[in-house]
This record gives sequence, C-alpha cells and structure tokens, in this order.
Amino acid sequence: MPAGEIRRAAQSAPAHRLLVYLDRTTLTAKHLNLNEAQWTAAQFEDTYVCNEIWRACQYGCTRACNEILMARTYTLKKRAEQQEETRQRIVEAAVDLHGTIGPAATTLSMVAERAGVQRHTLYAHFPDERSLLMACSGLVEQRDPLPDAEAWRSIEDRHERLRTGLAAVYGWYERNADLAGCVLRDAENHPLVREINELRFAPFFAAYHEVLGAKLNAKQRAMLNLALSFFTWRTLVRESGLKQAAAVKAMVQALDDADGT
Repeated sequence: MPAGEIRRAAQSAPAHRLLVYLDRTTLTAKHLNLNEAQWTAAQFEDTYVCNEIWRACQYGCTRACNEILMARTYTLKKRAEQQEETRQRIVEAAVDLHGTIGPAATTLSMVAERAGVQRHTLYAHFPDERSLLMACSGLVEQRDPLPDAEAWRSIEDRHERLRTGLAAVYGWYERNADLAGCVLRDAENHPLVREINELRFAPFFAAYHEVLGAKLNAKQRAMLNLALSFFTWRTLVRESGLKQAAAVKAMVQALDDADGT
C-alpha cells in the first residue's frame, strides 16, 4: 500500500478503523482502532510504516501489531516448510534413480520429472550436480548409517570381532545392495561420484581396517581388504547363493588361512 494511500486512509477513516498492509508479499490485513484527535497523517506514516518495515505504535494497537507479525511469521514458516518438502522430494527422487540406473546416467531433467518439479525449481535448491550428489549421499547416510567400528573395538577375541564386524557390514550391503552396486560401479569412471563416495564413506572403512585389522600381518590385512569389499559380498551372497552367516564364516576362515605360517 503506497504511503500516499496510507496517509489518505489515515485522514479519512470515518470509524477510525484502518486496513493496514504489512508488506507486498504477505498482504496481511488488520483493522486498527485509531483516534483522529490524536493522530495525523505524518504520525501515521512515521510511526507505522517506514520503507515497509512494521513498527509498533504508541496508541494502544500493540495487540493488532502482534497479530500481524504472528500472521507473517506463520506465512514464512509455512513457506519454509513447503520449500523443505520440495527439497526432500528432489533428493529422494535422485536417490531412487541412483539405485536403478546409477548416478552417472541420472540427469537433472530426469530428477525434476520424477520429483514433479520444474527444472528451475530444482536449480533453486541444487545449482549443480555436486550439491545434489552431496545431498543424496547425506540422505543415504541418514536413512541407514554405516556400522560404527567403535562398537567392535572392545571385543577382545579376534575371531569374534571379525565375525561381528563383517556381519554388520554385510548386513548394510544387503539392505542397500542396488544403490551401493550402482554407485560403486559409477565411481570407477565418474570423478565426481568417486570424490563424494570417498568423502562420505572412506572414513568408515578406514576405521574398519583399524579395528578389525589389529594384530594382523600384511597378508591378512590384504585379505581383510578383500573381505570388506562390496563386490566380495555380492559374489558370495548374491551370485553364489551363500547365506550371510556362511559368507562371514568363509571370510574369517580365509583370514586365518592367510596367517603367515
């Protein structure tokens, strides 16, 4: 509402009730009780509206001012919630595509179509592929975090520690097999996928090697690297048909056989 209109409204309000707009975006309207005897156009403009920033008045309308501010706060909160829902829908759509065709073959247009948004909306949340891939890896980690190696550190028996650790890692592979397979495949030839994969997951596997590889010789550590590989799990379980417990047992035995004797 232009300042001139505000002044005219302030001067001509017969019942001393004005319709005041908070700003151009929310257009929140409230009636304020004003006394013309103690109110002038200049006072109205200076006290109420200055460059569209609301100021509390000195003539008993604090309640109305608070109502307007509360309405604006609700509107902004609702808008933020809708933006977050849109962002979440975009990330979930991308993760679904990464688990079916892989991140390397996934285009931003495909993500926008699956999420039900326009490309410009997607770019407003994710200006480039890297920001979207980071959000996707973050969602995967949030949904199903990789096992924490610290939980195995206190297991004194080496065989039990290996069985517990490998069972936990293989369980994660089982739950995330399609996505992990596509991402690890693409990471071999796609530098950005490889970068983000290492950024997100390399620290976990470094911890696995530290905790599970304690007191192992070089040959056994090489075998541990093989045992922890997703592709080893897939060969043993998905391709060869072993149960998870049997696959864990086989790799623990292979580690024993790799003892330098």
